[in-house]
Amino acid sequence: MKDVYSLFIQSQAVFLSKNASNLCFKTNDKHLFRMNAFKMKKRLKKLVAALSVYYDKWVSEWASISQKPEVSSAAPGWLFFLYALLTFFLPWSVEVTLGDMGLIRLPSEVFTMAAGIGLVWYLWKNAGARKSFFPTDSISRLALLWWLWLSVCVFFSSMPLVSLKYWVVETGQFFVFFIGLSGFSTWRLRLLALFTISMAGVVVFIMGHHAFYHFRADQSMLATLPFFPDHTLYSAVLVMLLPIVWIVFRPRVACFFTILFIAALILASCRAAWLSLALAFGCLAPAVFMKKRSVAGLVYVAGAGVIVALLPFFKEKIDRDVSSLERLNRYACAWRMAEQRPLTGWGPGTFQFQYLSFQQPEEMTRISITDPARDLRPDQMGRGGGAHSEYFQALAETGWPGLLWRALLIIAAAVTGIQAWHSAPSKEQQWLALAVTFALLTFFIHALFNNFWHDGRVAWLVWGLLSRKS
Repeated sequence: MKDVYSLFIQSQAVFLSKNASNLCFKTNDKHLFRMNAFKMKKRLKKLVAALSVYYDKWVSEWASISQKPEVSSAAPGWLFFLYALLTFFLPWSVEVTLGDMGLIRLPSEVFTMAAGIGLVWYLWKNAGARKSFFPTDSISRLALLWWLWLSVCVFFSSMPLVSLKYWVVETGQFFVFFIGLSGFSTWRLRLLALFTISMAGVVVFIMGHHAFYHFRADQSMLATLPFFPDHTLYSAVLVMLLPIVWIVFRPRVACFFTILFIAALILASCRAAWLSLALAFGCLAPAVFMKKRSVAGLVYVAGAGVIVALLPFFKEKIDRDVSSLERLNRYACAWRMAEQRPLTGWGPGTFQFQYLSFQQPEEMTRISITDPARDLRPDQMGRGGGAHSEYFQALAETGWPGLLWRALLIIAAAVTGIQAWHSAPSKEQQWLALAVTFALLTFFIHALFNNFWHDGRVAWLVWGLLSRKS
């Protein structure tokens, strides 16, 4: 295929070069003039050479990835096709209400189920490949322990059917994104590139939608509909993709996506996303770029001192911001829920229903509710939902052990990423480790203020990046 294409390009170049002197263009005043044949030939040769080099490099890169042995048995193309479909449609999926059965996100959840069934079929047919999908590194062990504890908490849930549905979705994402990409590790970069391209299309749509409201900040939450329920989830995905584009695309293309995503972040007006980006850089830079641990330690201490000194300023801002006050209300409710059920919590997915009775009148705000928000109408923005923190939600729903497994998983991911940077054999591997660690840190910091891990797009990025390196 490659040779045929190259011959085709060369034949077209010869034909155009020979006939360049006969080419002519009609000007506005209807006078004809002949182009300079010599200049035309030079430009054609440069164009053909550039196209040939680009095509050769593209073919060699993708062919080497496709032919690289993934596991003991060759991975089927149809399974990669399912993963590609799922990855592409994740950013474009919308939530659909199924009456009393709740919500379903289409078509991503259908493709997740199809990919999960396909992966089970593949593992059943290829017994020798199973070991490659269940690595024994610290991150994989902690992730498995977290999933096992989540499964245990379903049996002690205060709302068994809600927890079972939540567990099915969470298990599907964990199995497809983490277990699947641990085995098919060479798929990861190609799928990340596909996800980024698809997300860029959604960004253009949302920015166009926002333009109808003259890019007003108060309309940033509505502009992300129907693909993202609010601007915070949308911004969290964008921030995670900022470092990723530099490891899956060439510099010029990466610059384009970086500019597009930064512009989208500015228009989205999500403070938590901006803060997570700044704090992730502040946390990672000393550990990576400072060789002496003592110096890095002093930088961390100084940074902590600055944060403590700014606490009165933050408190003043929080006291005047209804969104921040509502978060404090949810955190207090999560703590009270954990006091009543400290071991297994109230069950996965139950916080949005159970926290309501734990609210105190003096802590409630004008956007607090007393009944669960069961739909996503524009007037429900900022109402109902989760704990606005992955950590408080894990504490309320899965107890202290669930919070412990999640915290240990995050610490292991950060430590492994920093160690990979220092021990990488090449610059390429170093920057790969840095980009992955930076992307994960932005989410783990953002998770202090919002809970998005259950969303398919965030789950893809987090579990996919946590899965074993090739």
